[in-house]
Amino acid sequence: MKKSALALLFAFLFASSAHAELRIAMAFPLSGGEAVQGEEIRTGANLAVEEMNAKGGILGQKIILDYHDDACNATQATSVANKIVSNPPVAVIGHLCSSATLAAAPIYGEANLPEITFSSNTTITEKNYKHLFRLIGRDDNQAPMLAGYVAKDLKPTDKVAVLDDKTSWGAGFAQTAEETFRSMNSKMVNVAMRDSVNVGQKDYSSLITKFKQDGITHVVLGLLHVEAGLLVRQAREQGYKGQFFGGDPIQTPEFWKIAGSAAEGFEQTGPFDPQDTDKGKAIVAALKKDNHSIGIYTFYAYAGIQTIAQAIAKAGSTKSDAIIEALRSGTFDTLLGNVSFDAKGDLKDFKYQLFIWHNGKYGLVK
Repeated sequence: MKKSALALLFAFLFASSAHAELRIAMAFPLSGGEAVQGEEIRTGANLAVEEMNAKGGILGQKIILDYHDDACNATQATSVANKIVSNPPVAVIGHLCSSATLAAAPIYGEANLPEITFSSNTTITEKNYKHLFRLIGRDDNQAPMLAGYVAKDLKPTDKVAVLDDKTSWGAGFAQTAEETFRSMNSKMVNVAMRDSVNVGQKDYSSLITKFKQDGITHVVLGLLHVEAGLLVRQAREQGYKGQFFGGDPIQTPEFWKIAGSAAEGFEQTGPFDPQDTDKGKAIVAALKKDNHSIGIYTFYAYAGIQTIAQAIAKAGSTKSDAIIEALRSGTFDTLLGNVSFDAKGDLKDFKYQLFIWHNGKYGLVK
């Protein structure tokens, strides 16, 4: 064989092997307090990829997931993002925590890397990113919905406390809830306490004492599931009788494991949960066989993989510009139903729902 022909053959073989696998980066907390939700995400994404690869992958290529631990931390998320863009995948699905997404998104944007996030902080999609798409709602939809729900049954003597955990998500959610309450002049909502706790805080005795001394009857929590679970459990143990409310980070079985029966009657907003649909039931059955962690973000991770895969197929290419354009202009058939994105990268027609915890599980408020 001539030398030039041999070189061409090697180049062809190398190119074929180089494109035999299609990498998607997954950036989520796999350590720290929110690691359980990172594991729930891993189970959903892995199942989606397993099913797709069994059918031939995307564009004839097998999908490979690269996992990166951001620990729900902005500094670590920055390091993760820099590592990801140094060896770019075709897309990234991440991050979960809003502080992590806010830190990492500019890095992915500079690299023109398509990104799907599950973070709900309002400001994320107000930054005119072209590469970023949010597969969940915004806190300026979620917090007003919860505040309106809480306010509708308040009596003139009731007093409301609004708490946050100083994170981007918690502070944004709590601030929007407080602003909504204070705008309800006709309701005369009495926001009698506005306070913060720390991520990782274990003892809430002094805060609970303030609830009781100040006559707080309703507590809205901009907290993640660990801190919320500890606070609720300790409050009941210390005889506090007020009603607690929260947002979507609490939509995980781990919340009940931490709070126990103290979580009975806890009410929260959260995204659509597809586990009672036919496909959702099939996913739960498949994952329970191997004792995998299952939570709301298991289903959103599954849908995230579906969305990216269909965008790549629609683009007919693994080039970033083509995938981003497909995400911006397309409608995707997912576990969550048909999803599409507006000019900011937010989901069109997304609506939060209201859930209540009972006997270890959450269900829709009737």
